[in-house]
Amino acid sequence: MQKRIFPLLGILLLIFYPLWVNEFLLSVSIITGIYIVLLTGLALFLGYGGQFSFAQAVFYGLGAYTSALLTTKFHVPVIAAFLAGGVLAGAVGYCLSAPILRLRGYYLAVATLAVCQIFHVLVIEQFNITGGPTGVYDIPSFSLLGFEFKTAISYHYLVWGIALAGLLFAKNLMNSRIGRALKAIQSSEEAAMVLGVNAFNLKTKIFILTGVTGGLAGGLYAHYVSYISPGNFTLDLSIWLVVILSVGGVRTIMGVVLGAAFTTVFPFLLGRYQNFNMLVFGLILILVLKYMPNGIAGFLEEEVLSLFKRTRI
Repeated sequence: MQKRIFPLLGILLLIFYPLWVNEFLLSVSIITGIYIVLLTGLALFLGYGGQFSFAQAVFYGLGAYTSALLTTKFHVPVIAAFLAGGVLAGAVGYCLSAPILRLRGYYLAVATLAVCQIFHVLVIEQFNITGGPTGVYDIPSFSLLGFEFKTAISYHYLVWGIALAGLLFAKNLMNSRIGRALKAIQSSEEAAMVLGVNAFNLKTKIFILTGVTGGLAGGLYAHYVSYISPGNFTLDLSIWLVVILSVGGVRTIMGVVLGAAFTTVFPFLLGRYQNFNMLVFGLILILVLKYMPNGIAGFLEEEVLSLFKRTRI
């Protein structure tokens, strides 16, 4: 019963939150929801699979550019273009998995870093397709069955509906046989293979999932801001996503939520001292890694469980 209270309160807050806040705070909530979609697949790959990937900005950009170009240049319906972005990002993840996922440790991380840099250069150089450094303008609003999500309130419900569906899917996946196999790979890939787990195929499936979630997040972002450029999908973003997951907690659903919220809110918390954001964040990262090895979410979960135990006693 106690475990259901917090999710229920969170859902009620998401429903009524847009009715209480101004346009700025609503936009912060929307961007947070988009980051949750972006981080969900990566959290499974990193937190449960134990595999480092810095390619999430590639999938994010593929989804954004695919949806933006199909709707602006070819007048494809938005929902079809949005889904196509997720499919293409997943397909690229599948193509990359064969040469990349056979690597381990920092070799895998370096390989994904290279993929991110290659994507960034291609987007800039292919001016006739992507618009080069100037990007893509006048991206239409998201629409579904004739309804356009033009207002911030409607887009808030759309984004968070997709984000909650993704979190629920991830939670159920980790409680399934696939999730248990993925945890076994993280503990010892050799031991998991002895037990009959096809480690490469499983890592490939999760990597494809990171591509799909990244592509869908990119489509949501493109149709929200109506303008994208190569600067939105850089290597810095990929590195930041991995680091922020470590702070939030890579092995819990709440860690994804906290990481996404921290990414969105952190610059505004510093106010006029935003020039020192990396310095402050670096200090936070050191403290979290030292005193909260399971991230902020893991620490809070431990504290809440201990509080419930003391209350029962």
